[in-house]
Amino acid sequence: MTRAAGRSFPVLGLVTMLLMVGCGPKSVQVGQEFPVPVMQKKDARVALRVSAAFANYRHSEELEGAGRWDIAIGQANTAMFSQLLDGMFTQSERLEGEQPAPEVDLVVTPELVDFQFSTPELSFTEFYEAWFKYQLRFHDGQGTLLSEWPLTAYGRSEARFLGGSDALRDATEMALRDAAAGFAVRFARDAALQSHVER
Repeated sequence: MTRAAGRSFPVLGLVTMLLMVGCGPKSVQVGQEFPVPVMQKKDARVALRVSAAFANYRHSEELEGAGRWDIAIGQANTAMFSQLLDGMFTQSERLEGEQPAPEVDLVVTPELVDFQFSTPELSFTEFYEAWFKYQLRFHDGQGTLLSEWPLTAYGRSEARFLGGSDALRDATEMALRDAAAGFAVRFARDAALQSHVER
């Protein structure tokens, strides 16, 4: 009797370990390749300025019925804006820190105001969904604010075609592509920015 009980301990330990692994966070690594917009490039030198918080942002959240999720967003966000500006302007670069950049025509600074996501367990649908909200600020090379505006984006992916982590990654990447398209349209309608880069 004692020996049987003794032999059960490794089995119980293994079961406990498997349960702990199963309850770990679902990790989502968002891709960093996005379509370059097909458009005539503006002849201007533009810089993307991103903070360390923006570039390294990870979203961690516990959802009732769906467990804990850990989503690496910062590098994908930075890549999307970098590739977008590459496609919109003849010259683009990335700035670090807050130093002035008198040699550039325009400095674009994105701020991630909010990120939200939903799973089928929460929405009672077949979709994983992702939402972004940004605040965009545009300065000249001397630091003078030229314009600023919010930008929202949305993406979704059907759960039946992909596993949970892959579906949420796909939804997040679709939201980032939506953000890129929204940025291009909004920028083209901003008279102050158009005048500045075309002077």
